[in-house]
Parts: sequence; C-alpha cells; structure tokens
Amino acid sequence: MPIRPENKHRYPKDWKDIRARILQRAGNKCEKCGIKNGAILEKYSRRRICSVEWDMIRSKIRYGGHNMTTALKSLGFVRVVLTIAHLDHVPENCSEDNLQALCQKCQNAYDAIWRAKGIKSRKMSAMNIVPMFGEAGR
Repeated sequence: MPIRPENKHRYPKDWKDIRARILQRAGNKCEKCGIKNGAILEKYSRRRICSVEWDMIRSKIRYGGHNMTTALKSLGFVRVVLTIAHLDHVPENCSEDNLQALCQKCQNAYDAIWRAKGIKSRKMSAMNIVPMFGEAGR
C-alpha cells in the first residue's frame, strides 16, 4: 500500500533499498500466493490475460488515446503491484523477518482488521469524537 504522507517520517531513509532487497528475496513474487509482480489479471477472477485481450488493449492505447492503466481498467483487468507489508504494522520495524512482499489481494486480506480500525479512528478524529470507554468498551 502507498505510504500515507503523515507516516512518511516513520520510514527509514533507505526504504527504497530495503524494499528492493525484500522483493529480490521474494523472487519478485507475492510471498503468500506466488503471483508475479507486474502480472496482469482479470480483476475479480484473477484469470491471466490472453492474447486476444492484449490485442484489444493495444488497440485502445493506439487508437483510443488510453494509457495502459485506463485500457486495462476498461476491460476489467488490473496490474499486480507488490507492496512490502510490515507484519507487526510498525513502519519503524524494518527487520527482514518483519517484512513480506505481498500482492494487493494478500495485503488487503492480511490488513483487513487493522485497516478497519484505522478508518474508524480517522473518521472519529475528523468528527472530533472521543470514545467514552476506550476501545475496550466497543
């Protein structure tokens, strides 16, 4: 996942080097499901793209003024982008055993509960709501 601007200061200055090292360790594949970084898949079925669809994409780019991303989206495909997950959700902890290369689907599954809490917290903060009983009371 992209680094939130408010969290950028929590990452080390050599984060790009650390990221590259983790991707190399993973063989440029998701360490959970094995999908290759940059693979193009149908969004919901995760079916790989076929040659006929490639021809349609090339046509949209060449004649329709689309770029690769919009051409893929228009046909229901996505490009896999590996992210580096902090398994303990602490950006400052960049030890190799705490970092894992994950595709969007695996990272979203791993982070689902954590992300829901963050969304709720940011929403409450934006509305100036302070929990009366803390998280334990919810």
